Amino acid sequence: MHIDIKKGGTYIYSRNICSALPFFSESIICVSLHDRLVFAKPTLDYSGKQYKPSLIKQEYKFTLPFELPIGKFKIDEEESNEDCIVVYFKDKI
Repeated sequence: MHIDIKKGGTYIYSRNICSALPFFSESIICVSLHDRLVFAKPTLDYSGKQYKPSLIKQEYKFTLPFELPIGKFKIDEEESNEDCIVVYFKDKI
């Protein structure tokens, strides 16, 4: 399991996120930390920024307004679960 981070969007530092994982079929929240990305499903009372991925050619895609490294990254299966996905930037494929 992996995600692709590609250059994209209209801003110089925006990044397109692509993945075939069904986790991304619903709205998600994203936290960018120094060494990782954390994707989570929002709770019912969450009122912050949410991203709604689009299904395009059997992949879920959305754009983040963050400066992120570009490439394919493995999902950390030990820290991830059905409500949260963790991707470390050191785990590049």
